[in-house]
Amino acid sequence: MSKYLLRYTIFLIAISILIGCEQSSTPISPIESETEIPSEVANLTATIIQETTISLKWEDKASSEIGFEIFERSGSEGEFIPLMRTEANVTKVMLDKRRKAFDYCYKVRAVNKDGASGFSNEARVVGFQLASVVDGGGNLHEIEFSSDGKFIAVAGNFVSDFGDGGVAIVDAHDGNIVKVIEPIDELGTVENFCLSPNDQFVAHGMNTGTLEVWV
Repeated sequence: MSKYLLRYTIFLIAISILIGCEQSSTPISPIESETEIPSEVANLTATIIQETTISLKWEDKASSEIGFEIFERSGSEGEFIPLMRTEANVTKVMLDKRRKAFDYCYKVRAVNKDGASGFSNEARVVGFQLASVVDGGGNLHEIEFSSDGKFIAVAGNFVSDFGDGGVAIVDAHDGNIVKVIEPIDELGTVENFCLSPNDQFVAHGMNTGTLEVWV
């Protein structure tokens, strides 16, 4: 092969390589997607529906959530615990507590594969609330409210505070003992009692057959 033919062949090969390089696509470095945590939930509310059911509602500010996590706390203090997770785009749930007496607090957050949003505001809902507990360490036989609803008369066998087998007059708001009425018949206990309409008299029926009337 002559040197001219060799140079021509090399020239053609070089042209072919250059054309191939121009036609091939330049590889693009992959761009890492930024983590997109959902936006926080807003305006959480909790309301009572038909006495035993709680309705939770909130505004969905997120666009990439896969669901919402609902947390619940009993009372105004203590730890929140996970209650349930909803599907995406849900903004309302109904919780049936099956009782009228409750005190709960709720908060909600949006979640996706990248993490969770901050929590919403806290929403508290109270049904019948426990006002006070009076524990005399014994057995209660009977209770009755005064006519104005401010006091409660309690009869029973008490180990402490109230006396054995007597009646305690208790403040209905805070549970403090206002007065203790101990039976005259120390050999018996109060089986039942009643308050007069003007709350001035308390009548005891003892298990010994004795009737005592207290002013």
